Amino acid sequence: MMPLSESEQWLLDEICAYVSDVTRRYAVAIEGPWGAGKTRFLNSVLAPGLKGLQKRMVRVSMFGLKDGGELYEKLGAVLLRLQGEHGGKLVKLTRKAVATTPKFVGSALSMSGVSLQLDIGMKFVVDMLASNKHVIVLDDVERRSEESDDLSLFGAVNELVEGCGLKVVLVTNGLQEEAGCARPFDSNVREKLVWKRYTFEQSLVRLLDGVFGHIESPVPGINILECVGEAIERSECVNARAMLKAELLVSDLVRLDVFCDDSIYVGNRRSAFVDLVQFALMVCDGNPPEPPRPLDSEERVNYLDGEKWRMQQRYESYLDARFVEQYFRPRMGVGEMDLDRGVRQYIGNRYSESEGSYVIKSIKRAIDSGFQEMSDEDLQELVSKLSSQILCGSFSPVLLRDVVYWYEEFRKLGFKCVLSKEGLISCCQDVMLRDLEGAIAFSNYPHTSLPCGEEVDSIFASLSSFATNAYQDYVSEEVEKCLVSANPASDLMELLSNSSLNEYQLLLTVKPSDLIDIFNRSCGEGQTNIMRYLNKVHSQCSMPAGVDESFAAWLLDLKSGLEGSASASKMD
Repeated sequence: MMPLSESEQWLLDEICAYVSDVTRRYAVAIEGPWGAGKTRFLNSVLAPGLKGLQKRMVRVSMFGLKDGGELYEKLGAVLLRLQGEHGGKLVKLTRKAVATTPKFVGSALSMSGVSLQLDIGMKFVVDMLASNKHVIVLDDVERRSEESDDLSLFGAVNELVEGCGLKVVLVTNGLQEEAGCARPFDSNVREKLVWKRYTFEQSLVRLLDGVFGHIESPVPGINILECVGEAIERSECVNARAMLKAELLVSDLVRLDVFCDDSIYVGNRRSAFVDLVQFALMVCDGNPPEPPRPLDSEERVNYLDGEKWRMQQRYESYLDARFVEQYFRPRMGVGEMDLDRGVRQYIGNRYSESEGSYVIKSIKRAIDSGFQEMSDEDLQELVSKLSSQILCGSFSPVLLRDVVYWYEEFRKLGFKCVLSKEGLISCCQDVMLRDLEGAIAFSNYPHTSLPCGEEVDSIFASLSSFATNAYQDYVSEEVEKCLVSANPASDLMELLSNSSLNEYQLLLTVKPSDLIDIFNRSCGEGQTNIMRYLNKVHSQCSMPAGVDESFAAWLLDLKSGLEGSASASKMD
């Protein structure tokens, strides 16, 4: 069992000291916000602690109670149930009731004890059964009935304290208006009845262990308590009731096959698991992710004000995981197969990258979340980690914008960077050659929202040019394959249609003579498809800056090649 926190141990000691005080008769109160885990403290900490004093906790919820009579009924029922575990005591009580109570008529004995008739009154049962070995805990004080007679209700509590000499602990979210209590009660009664008030402060570590500590993960690399703790920090949910509800989903998630699927990088599985637990906590706490308000122009360009951006990213991720919300809807529900499929789709949408990309993104998250607060030692560790990933080069070229910016930024700040500017560019080029489609994606959107400066801009320009040239070389090689293909036009159209490069830049990689050769070797349908593609480029596509002269020269070469060719009239 996890040791008690300092605040929990203090509160337990205070309550035990109160219970052991035989000289004064008074009640005490434990105050804490709704969902803070007060009931869990009562059952898992206070009850065992009282047992060590040879005392027994008798917990009664005041939810919906109207007056003292209803309180006695509820308390009497609990005492009867507890004493029912010892039938002899109950039989003796009933015999005494028969002898001393005129209104008690014709009690019916049963196999396990004796049935009491209602007109004997539950107050009598409480008077007979309650003793100094019992500690009465009245929970949910603020949730008593809206029409409650507080003088009657708390008068009964006062009778338990002063008349019966019992120890009574009131548990509430507050006893007066300024404490944030929804249902305070009469100040005169309160001052007379409650001698001490204790503030309940839940230990998040203990709450986390108490709710999720029993869940075992079959997956190395996914520590349940660590992941849930991270999700709690992100969601800012410290509500014990929300955690108890979310625990149902967490227990089901760890049993899914997807989290044991070694074909998915474990870091991606872990990130998805944290996201889903975060969404579950927010849904159970009544605060599911919502879209942020639109950013104004100043906020859009201000990188340091990234909260709105993070809210938008979180909301978009939540839209890919709506099965979490459906899981907690009784009428809908989500079966195990549907849950597994939903998680797989979520990972595919949000965490499909390689291990290297995952590490780069984790470095970026660390920088984004606390760059200004991090120590130089922590930042140098990130720089070294970033250098290792750049040298390894197993990440997506799309991430090069942030990689280059932060590496050069760290260099300017004086951190030890093992790569020179030329070495950085060379490594980035290697990354591009491993994923030319990703390289073109970088080339199409080379800028970042960060304030770069001339040095970084020059690196971006160099890499963008390299990506375009490398991709054009690749296309040229593929066109050579089309020339000897059985279906040259079909293969060429597939190559051109699936490319990420601008259509004009793409055509520049195809030699006019090769295009004419492929056209002549194609059937009528293939020739039609080639002409449709050329017409689409001419009528629908925009020409990027700097290629107009090159494309004009390409058209002249094409025209020259067509002159005297059998295909000239068809391609006109």
